[in-house]
Amino acid sequence: MKWFLYALAGFCGGFVGGMGMGGGTLLIPLLTLLLGFSQKQAQAVNLVAFLPMAAVALVIHAKKRRVRFREAIWFLPSGVIVGTLGALIMRSFSGRVLRKSFGAFLVLLALVSVIRRLKTPPKRSPYAPPKRSSYAPPKRSSYSPRKAHRCAAQKDGETSAKQR
Repeated sequence: MKWFLYALAGFCGGFVGGMGMGGGTLLIPLLTLLLGFSQKQAQAVNLVAFLPMAAVALVIHAKKRRVRFREAIWFLPSGVIVGTLGALIMRSFSGRVLRKSFGAFLVLLALVSVIRRLKTPPKRSPYAPPKRSSYAPPKRSSYSPRKAHRCAAQKDGETSAKQR
């Protein structure tokens, strides 16, 4: 049964990570809360799981021309340096401190997301029907073959009466 929970945690983390939203934000809580990993173990497993997920997601996004490599190249040196420092510093913290700081990070992400949502009105889908206030249904044509025939007959009768 435990293998199923591991696979489920990997599926959830991979799904979120594949969308580029950081699978660790979901994988780490699943590993610690659901599977009983320590915070340090969960973060280490997340790093191992991150590499193949990131590689596959990068290929998919690059094929769709969503990756701006010229700008991204500038993030690499600082990311490698700070990532190394973070890993070295993490060894000196207890699991409790890491768990609380990760929880605070998730709360901060949620707050930023809510604030952005409140500030920005939702975008309308291009497939949504037009708003009622600015939409008037097209007028129906009053043309019918019978009416056209009657109108033509009346006009012929008027012209023939005028000619008399």
